[in-house]
Amino acid sequence: MQKMIKKKRLSPRKKAKQEEKRKKAIRTTLDWMDFYSMSNEGIVLKRGHTVRYVKGISLTPYNINLLSNSEKVVAIQSLANSLDRIRFPLYWKFVKTSPDVGAQQGRYSSLMRKETNASVLKLLEMELSKLDWFKRSFPELSFFVLVQEDKDHIDKCYEQMTREIGNVFRVRPMRNMDYINLVKQEFENDTVDEYMITQVLLPSERPGLAKEIDKEEDEDE
Repeated sequence: MQKMIKKKRLSPRKKAKQEEKRKKAIRTTLDWMDFYSMSNEGIVLKRGHTVRYVKGISLTPYNINLLSNSEKVVAIQSLANSLDRIRFPLYWKFVKTSPDVGAQQGRYSSLMRKETNASVLKLLEMELSKLDWFKRSFPELSFFVLVQEDKDHIDKCYEQMTREIGNVFRVRPMRNMDYINLVKQEFENDTVDEYMITQVLLPSERPGLAKEIDKEEDEDE
């Protein structure tokens, strides 16, 4: 029989060193990408004294095959005309995201806090487990369009992009979690989510971020 090898347990100190090494590697990759910060307002990229801003919209697509031939022609022509009027680069991203079941999870958690019957509590726990399984097993595909510009042009370009693409699709502004999912997919590594949320992206952690960037840009000018 093959001899079983017992896995050696790491001491808390060695575990902490490994975790620090892992986070340092993620931070190094973020630096390589010029990644500086993220919020509901978008992503900030920074290399030296050069700062660029990334903002995007989320599209609600529709099945063009369900349209009549004449409606297909109108839809395609409308999109072509809109894109012709945009004179700056657009970045199209197709991102797999976890289904949003926060409302259902919140409801079950609220019921559990009030429930005293052990059998009912067990059923509620099972429902929460099912939601976790559903999130892991059935990712949804999200469609994003983004623009990257400097401070003086980002808002104008973002507004034009939203208006033109909104003529064809139903759109909404990308939210913080949308940007996080986008960067996670670029990394193809879920651990970056943990690091970004706790170390880089929380607005409360860097309340003076916008003032700090504006000050640096003013000094360059």
